[in-house]
Amino acid sequence: MPYRCMVRISFGQVGRSLTEDERATNVEKFKVLAQEWQKAGIRLIGTFGNSAHPGGYAHELLLEVNNYDDVGLIDRGLMREIKFESHQVDFGTTRGWAEKCWDDA
Repeated sequence: MPYRCMVRISFGQVGRSLTEDERATNVEKFKVLAQEWQKAGIRLIGTFGNSAHPGGYAHELLLEVNNYDDVGLIDRGLMREIKFESHQVDFGTTRGWAEKCWDDA
């Protein structure tokens, strides 16, 4: 059964106060993290945004992970490398009944 991980990153005031160079550095550091995650077998399923709260903004990644250790890899990487205001990492499993209903519809 595949495991799923949803990552929400809110850059908030921290992100708004970054210089252009700092923003570019953030992007480059995220690319390095993405490469590390890919090497660990973590797969990007989808992304979405604009969902934090009215007037707010967040970036979400939906990932397929191999195990709970992958969640730690994701969390530690974000905390170590990226400048942001807050983040959240949720871990769970696929919901086979929902996917079956979707496929059967």
